[in-house]
Amino acid sequence: MVDPKEIKEIKKAIVEGDEKKVRNMLKKSPDLASDWRPVLEAALLGRAEIMQSLIDHYADVDVVASVGGWRPLHRALWPREGVEAGPGHKAVIALLLKFGADI
Repeated sequence: MVDPKEIKEIKKAIVEGDEKKVRNMLKKSPDLASDWRPVLEAALLGRAEIMQSLIDHYADVDVVASVGGWRPLHRALWPREGVEAGPGHKAVIALLLKFGADI
């Protein structure tokens, strides 16, 4: 089971766009990539490099959030209010589709 403190910490790093910290955390605790929260956060914010790191650590590109039932592709296509879609979202969508995300 993934430590909730580590999930909070990796989500913060994703929000801040701290790719190096995310990579270091995944190196130390690869199971973080198996949780839906980092994957959906990276998709929501259009963090393509971070999404690639998560995928490299075997993140499920079709993971379903336990809250709301969202999938990464949904979050990348329809970011929440206050999050502008941009080029990073297109790159995340391309990555997710390349690695078999279901439409």
